Formats: sequence, structure tokens, C-alpha cells
Amino acid sequence: MSKLPFDLDRETGLIRVFPQGPLEEDDFSALSEEVEAFVDGGGALRGLVIDTEHFPGWDDFGAFLAHVRFIREHHRMIPKVAVISDDRLLSTMPGIADHFVSATVRHFPAAERENALAWVVSRED
Repeated sequence: MSKLPFDLDRETGLIRVFPQGPLEEDDFSALSEEVEAFVDGGGALRGLVIDTEHFPGWDDFGAFLAHVRFIREHHRMIPKVAVISDDRLLSTMPGIADHFVSATVRHFPAAERENALAWVVSRED
């Protein structure tokens, strides 16, 4: 069972991921396959939503490398990332991510989930 369940809304181009435990290498393989098939089929990604209570970490170093590889290979395809979490560590993610990805990254508290979803599919930065 995947520790990174996800949903790709093909109409809006929105990917939602729901980390649920230490992430494993295979979690990123499944996500990559889905994203690449969508883009190769002519789909346009509007954004990524990471929806989690807290960042669960990685199962091992191979999973960490798979995560880095996923970011490196896909960050230019995803213009916006919304992080929905009340976790203090994840609230700092936008400032860190700005150095590594081309996407606009914003943090939203869990109580603002609907605002996060609306922002990701909107035209505003």
C-alpha cells in the first residue's frame, strides 16, 4: 500500500498528494508514471497540493533520492504548489523551496484548505 496516495484531476490539472507515513521509493514511481502519462497525453498541470498533518519523512535513503529525482524531473511542469498543514516545519517549506524549484510555493493552514485549492487552480500567483 502506497504511503503517498494521490489524486490527479484531469479536468483542472490538479495533483493532490496525501503523505501517510515514511515515504518509499515506489511511491514516487507511481506518481511519476501518472504525471508523465497525463502530460504526454497533452494534459497541462496547474498545480500540486500537499495535504498532510505533518511531514512523515522517508523510509530510507533510496526514498529520499527518489523524492529529489521526482522534484528535479517535474518541477518545471508544475507552476504552483500549495502545502496544507498545521505542521510548523512544513510552514517553512515555501522559503526553502524557492531556492530549488521554479514553482510558486505557498503554505496554508489546514483550516484554509478550500482557499489553497482555489489558489492552485487560479491564474493569480
